[in-house]
Amino acid sequence: MNEKGPVNKPDRKIDIRNMAIITFLVFVLTFLFCPYSPYFRYVYSYDEVCYKIVTEGIFRGKFPYRDLFDHKGPLTYVIFSLGYLLAGKNTWGMWVISAIVDSLGFIFAYKTSCLRLKKNTALLSAVFLLFMNSVLMNHNILNTGSKPDGFVFTLLMISAYIFTRESFFSKKTTGHVISLKPMFIIGLLCGGVFMIKLNACFFYLAFVGCYFLWLLIRKKLADFLKSCGAFLLGIAAVTVPFFIFYAAIGGLRDLIDIYFVFNSRYGSSFVRTFMSAGLFTWICKVSLLTFVLLSVVAFIGDLIRRKNVLQKTVMFILAVIVFVVLTASPFYSYFFIVFSVFFVYGTDLLADVLCRTFEGKINSIVFSVIILSVSIVFAIAEAFASPVIPRTKREYETNIESYAKEHPDADYLFFACVSLPVYDEYLTAGPEVRQFYSTNHYTDEMLLEQYDAVKSGEVDVVIYPTQKDEDPVEGEGSVISLIKECGYYEYQAYISDDGVYYVHMLVRKE
Repeated sequence: MNEKGPVNKPDRKIDIRNMAIITFLVFVLTFLFCPYSPYFRYVYSYDEVCYKIVTEGIFRGKFPYRDLFDHKGPLTYVIFSLGYLLAGKNTWGMWVISAIVDSLGFIFAYKTSCLRLKKNTALLSAVFLLFMNSVLMNHNILNTGSKPDGFVFTLLMISAYIFTRESFFSKKTTGHVISLKPMFIIGLLCGGVFMIKLNACFFYLAFVGCYFLWLLIRKKLADFLKSCGAFLLGIAAVTVPFFIFYAAIGGLRDLIDIYFVFNSRYGSSFVRTFMSAGLFTWICKVSLLTFVLLSVVAFIGDLIRRKNVLQKTVMFILAVIVFVVLTASPFYSYFFIVFSVFFVYGTDLLADVLCRTFEGKINSIVFSVIILSVSIVFAIAEAFASPVIPRTKREYETNIESYAKEHPDADYLFFACVSLPVYDEYLTAGPEVRQFYSTNHYTDEMLLEQYDAVKSGEVDVVIYPTQKDEDPVEGEGSVISLIKECGYYEYQAYISDDGVYYVHMLVRKE
């Protein structure tokens, strides 16, 4: 590859232009598929509905875990709250903050590539990375652009940039020892990951842990102790305030029970072969396999050219271990955004080969503009040819809206199911019940908490979906019958936007 030493001073104008191109592309793409984007009439994604409800709950004096159930990390809601405030408590602010975070992730992918490539070639690599993560957006890795996994990707990408810059690859450090300030910053970023999606901290356990082990092997005990201290101090600077806050509001036990204990069981209940889950579309599999193939070819090429063979071999083995361990359970395709820190290695190769092959004919900026244009055309075509939600209201939406207008303070509960779209628009006072929705692998205690709320009449509306191909007819002892026995009647039934569920809206009798 066209290695570029760090002694060359960066041209700030080129950097600013390239980063602006990346940011522009991210904002355009996410505008067309992020559920919080003003392009959509309502938040269409189940997960994002939940994030919105919990975020709004914070501004009503409720807090995750103690007052409202969700199992994502607390930093997730700090980030979404910033967007909510940015837009005057409007949902589009959550799109803006998500797009900013996503942009930062791909900008640092570009900066990481700049450590090895010319700047314009690095831009092409970053554009390739974004394109292959987002082509056919709603069916690929970047997905909605507003998942917590995307936030984790950005923190990991910044960490990868710092780690790579300070390591032997850039030849900047004396004796290859990373100084304390970068190690503290990496610790801060690790703390951020820990407070969003704790299993992704395995990246740090593998790579930073291996670095610490190397210090011990080289008998650099003083450097080992100082580096460990700086790294742990960075983690503590992010995590400790959350624990202190939850202890102060009486929610520490809830934080531990849900974010740590529940998640440890929740993740272990998903065990399948890599990419075997039905939610891995063919385009997602093609993208992932392309990324993996490019990275393997890049690694083999470096071995043949004998470039930092030992270090890159160790890094490659660690990458494989992390990939295998974190994909031992079936994750949704958007989880694979976190592995883009590895995929940069492959897109660097692709960009470099193209620029070398067409040198003097087509430069890297032209290539980047072509890929950028193709990405936008794909996004626009999908948005109009296959809209996520209909552009006009359906009859059931009108009926739900009519009920909400007549009962503006009604409280809604998603019984034994995820948070369904549309209803979040009408939760103006709630939710009042902590367990307002359930994950797809809920515990008996969670279900009993919901049923007790229904039985005691604490909620006005119960939303209960069945699989579309299941017979929705009531029967003795059926869930719908049990809810009706608690004083509810079926107000509306319809097929969900994605065609997966037959949704029942049951309303409490007045």
